[in-house]
Amino acid sequence: MPKETIILSFNSRKKNKSKNLPKATPSSLPKPPETIVNLGKELMIIDDFDRNYDFIRPIIQFRGITLINGKKIILDDIYFEIKKDQIFGVVGTAKVTQVILRLISTEQTKSLGKILVDGLDIDVYKLQVKPRTNLIYNNAGFWPFISIKNILQLGLWRAKNSTKVYEILNLARLWDKSRLAFARLSRLDKQLFRIATSLVDSAPIILLHQPFAGMSDTDIGVIKNVLKAVKKTGRTIIVTSEISRPMNNLCEALITIDDGKKL
Repeated sequence: MPKETIILSFNSRKKNKSKNLPKATPSSLPKPPETIVNLGKELMIIDDFDRNYDFIRPIIQFRGITLINGKKIILDDIYFEIKKDQIFGVVGTAKVTQVILRLISTEQTKSLGKILVDGLDIDVYKLQVKPRTNLIYNNAGFWPFISIKNILQLGLWRAKNSTKVYEILNLARLWDKSRLAFARLSRLDKQLFRIATSLVDSAPIILLHQPFAGMSDTDIGVIKNVLKAVKKTGRTIIVTSEISRPMNNLCEALITIDDGKKL
């Protein structure tokens, strides 16, 4: 009686029956459920929307921000949005406008609401948001007896920024005063230098606290021209003032805060 021939394969030690198995074709493969196909299409649409939305998404969003200090309400349910590469104005008292800038730069804690900076919730991504902002106070001081050129050079070296010092000083209209120490600058030039220091690092958001305080109309005009030039470098600028007049012909959007409320 003839013995049955056993053929061993690398993947199986079962008997190989001589039956020819049908080859798999696209038409013979099982189709995924319709819900999975539709979900895949929806995910592709959502992914495309997210990529396009990066170009139109507000760089800063305040959603129902409330700040309470003891029994006093500093901010009461504030909503606003700031677009990328925009000069945005905030009119209000020095204290309230400072609070708003400190909230954006993560230096101040809110009581209620949500703040998004470049799409990031500052409560969750505080460490990522902080380097994206540069808060400049109107009374910020620097080494008084070192030339402003050397101060900027040191700042650029620390920030590992390849920008040339003369480019920043030219933009701020200070190149002819580059060898002067900060203490020898005029009130206007000190303010211009403060603005210049915001270009030392790569922070895309510049927060200026009351830069027009104590300035003449002529000086305000010079500062406004410099801010417009800074905007062209790809920065978003939030500037604050106690009065709205200096914001004319400067800000593309403006809000006023009075008694903790947005008017």
